[in-house]
Amino acid sequence: MTKGNDTKITTLPGNLGSHDNVTEYTVAAARTQLTYPAIQQCISITGFNAYGLLGAHVSPGANNKQIAETFKILIEHGGKSYPTWYVVGNFEQHFKWTKVGWNSTLKIAGAMRDNLGELLTYYSLDTSAVSKGPVNDPWSWGIDIRATHTTSGVEFAYAKALGPNTKTFTTIPDVFFIQV
Repeated sequence: MTKGNDTKITTLPGNLGSHDNVTEYTVAAARTQLTYPAIQQCISITGFNAYGLLGAHVSPGANNKQIAETFKILIEHGGKSYPTWYVVGNFEQHFKWTKVGWNSTLKIAGAMRDNLGELLTYYSLDTSAVSKGPVNDPWSWGIDIRATHTTSGVEFAYAKALGPNTKTFTTIPDVFFIQV
């Protein structure tokens, strides 16, 4: 992995593994599963194709240069060949704190269309309510989001962030995703 001079965005490893963790300001790929840890104010961007998943963990603190670098890395690693993309995360917090004007799913989808392709399919899911956790057990670090490659698309699930490695993830039904 290499890091830019003034950004924490990293390039992908040369060998595509079955699973990868996509930490904040990182782009990664895997054949089977991507996990985005501690999505508190961030959003995850996940691309799906027949061969695997490509994803980015985008902070609301990212500046225009970092967003441009994220798209550059996604494109360099085949992002335009992923026909379906998902934006999942805490929209309430991301829209409140964004530095690049990503204050709606339409603006995010517009940036993705401009960079990855007009004819691709884009879906979104707001996890703001679930990211807060139960009233009697607030989830200060948000949630971990897991994207799992299936034959027909991506199955998403979440769990309380920073829990044990054996924690149980709750599947998010497809019906909650909105095409943008």
